[in-house]
Amino acid sequence: DDVSTGSSELVGTWDMQTITSYYAGESPEVENPVDAYWVFTADKLTVHYKTDLANGQSVNYTYNSSSKELSIVGYPLYTVTELTKSTLVIRSQEIYGGYDVIKFKKR
Repeated sequence: DDVSTGSSELVGTWDMQTITSYYAGESPEVENPVDAYWVFTADKLTVHYKTDLANGQSVNYTYNSSSKELSIVGYPLYTVTELTKSTLVIRSQEIYGGYDVIKFKKR
């Protein structure tokens, strides 16, 4: 398996566009995220909220390009459903019949 601490396509600054939450048997709920962006380096992820200056702690992550699994310390397991030079879409692991889909645009 091609497991690495980073992916050249992931490295960079990604602005969160939308979070859509899906619950079992219900219509999806689209949430406008707090102005947030994620910064991937070769081995760290830092999540920033533009309205909160006291944030931005870096955590480790791994990305398996074969299985498309994105594992971030302290977060649920994600599956990368789309990754291009300008778009990143991730889906959280299903818990209790629900999951989130987060869409990003690269700066």
